[in-house]
Amino acid sequence: RARDIDDMDRLETDIRPFHDVLLGLFFITIGMMLHWRLVLERWPLVLLLVTLPVLFKLVLVAGLVVYHLFCGRMLMRMLTGMPLPSPLRLRLLNEAPLLLIVPILIMVIVKPF
Repeated sequence: RARDIDDMDRLETDIRPFHDVLLGLFFITIGMMLHWRLVLERWPLVLLLVTLPVLFKLVLVAGLVVYHLFCGRMLMRMLTGMPLPSPLRLRLLNEAPLLLIVPILIMVIVKPF
């Protein structure tokens, strides 16, 4: 079993330079297929399509930060003796970050920049 792992490590080390070259070649050929004149003609649309997903992710992450600060403030209020929110409100607050985390994760997997 240990020998198989050593063989795999050695194989990955041997293949690594070829992997990098072939990956570079792949991206160069994809880039060569791009119609640069069309990109330059429609640069506002290209800029919008590149920046919108990044800004959307930024807004979602900012929403998570606001949620975290809100929960910290609510925790401090509870520690000082103020009453707990209703069970329904606590359940809703428990599920709220999923509404932000799921789209963030989907966008990270689908569009990694």
